[in-house]
Amino acid sequence: MKVGFKRGLVSFFLLASSSIVNAAIITSQGAGSAVSSATNQATFDELVFGQSLLNYQEGGLNVSVDDTYGRFGFEGIYYSNGGNRSFVEITSQEGFLFSGLEMDVFSGTGARLSNLVWQTLRDGVETGAGLFRDIEVGFGNFGIPATLGWSDEDFFDTLRVGLGRGSLFGSTEYTQFGHYNLIGIDNLKAELVSGSNAPVTNVPEPSAFALSLMGLILLGSRKYVSKVLKFS
Repeated sequence: MKVGFKRGLVSFFLLASSSIVNAAIITSQGAGSAVSSATNQATFDELVFGQSLLNYQEGGLNVSVDDTYGRFGFEGIYYSNGGNRSFVEITSQEGFLFSGLEMDVFSGTGARLSNLVWQTLRDGVETGAGLFRDIEVGFGNFGIPATLGWSDEDFFDTLRVGLGRGSLFGSTEYTQFGHYNLIGIDNLKAELVSGSNAPVTNVPEPSAFALSLMGLILLGSRKYVSKVLKFS
């Protein structure tokens, strides 16, 4: 009975902890999968060869990487001249929050399959991170893009993305920021809400939550043992 009691509490602890860790960002593929009614959009049609891509602004959105624009075959697509080892960071010009973000993604690798690494933040704190592995992405205007999306009912204010070679390239596979980034972006769409209209979800941090539950487990176990000894 004592073992079963403890196992029940441990199971409750694990389920409750996982429900917190797994909440937040939902990734998707396909047009309209993350943004049903865009409030802001950037098409990058006015980019000029050699133009700086650092803090590029269009349609109320800020799209930034410390590089310059321009490569044959990527006309009208946000693309660094030859790639870089950084990531593209997307925010709102007014500091608003994203409930959804969607974009067409192109690749400069020339490979059929590519990896895209992403990270979302709110107030400088990571809210999600992950990897789209081996997605079919076209080479600039010569191919068909992949439309990728991110949505979160608790909102985020920053999205970082980078793209490189897929798993077929073994040790040179793109799996983290800092590897060679060859992402192209077009038709960036966003659903924005102002900070004053966005509810803040007061969820305890996993570490504090875990400590609280562990204390309950220990307290419950001691009380149970005392009862068993008293009535045995």
